[in-house]
Amino acid sequence: EIAFEGLPCMGHDLKIGRGLGDVIMPILITIEHNLLIEPDIGSVEMPSLRTIGHDFKIAQSRQSGDVPRISLNALLTIGHDLKVEKVEGLTNLSFPDLMSIAGDYRVIGTTDLNAFDAPNLLSIVSDLTIESNVALHSFAMGGLLGVRNVTIRDNPELCEGIPDAFIEGLGDG
Repeated sequence: EIAFEGLPCMGHDLKIGRGLGDVIMPILITIEHNLLIEPDIGSVEMPSLRTIGHDFKIAQSRQSGDVPRISLNALLTIGHDLKVEKVEGLTNLSFPDLMSIAGDYRVIGTTDLNAFDAPNLLSIVSDLTIESNVALHSFAMGGLLGVRNVTIRDNPELCEGIPDAFIEGLGDG
């Protein structure tokens, strides 16, 4: 376990890589640049994190490994892209307070992710892509009012009507 109990701000990038075990940062509020979480770690807990200044990426590295529980329940804004790409072992992903993504939101090529949600997400400035996620059966973004482009394809477990209902719901906002 690695705990940074007195660090409220990360002035640059934060990379959480292989073999670190549990990473706990209880008072971290801001990461000014990028947050990268690679597989084969313990849990990641940042209960006070509100802002990621640039990219947030959960991605498979060259070596296989699972990504366990990620807890960022207070996250409000991402200054650029949110990418979940080619990840194994992560079954659920939730951002209950996330309100805006100033770039793309991409969930691509996950093997075990069966659900993700961001119920308070209002805006994705660029593109939403949900593609080639083998186990994905549901996603929710109940408050989304704006997004530039939406691509939802090759998610074999996703009910056929979910993408259509989601896109139709965007027209109401």
